[in-house]
Amino acid sequence: MHKAQHLANAGNLVLVLYQNPDQHVPGHIAIVRPSEKSARALEEDGPEVIQAGQHNHAKICVRIGFENHPGAWPNGVRYYMHPLP
Repeated sequence: MHKAQHLANAGNLVLVLYQNPDQHVPGHIAIVRPSEKSARALEEDGPEVIQAGQHNHAKICVRIGFENHPGAWPNGVRYYMHPLP
């Protein structure tokens, strides 16, 4: 999660996702947004994200944004990065 936040801060597209083990229940995906969170805050709550879903958020942490998905936080989420030109 530290690397994900660092990469987003550097201008890369970083996604965080949770694939529900039950294929009949949706998972969740969000975009990691730039943030100046401390290392401690990252450990407690994860990176800052933007997400759309049942509730839309322009700024929320991964821990809260994924709380409707049991098993997602902290070890069930995965981070993916795509460099932007």
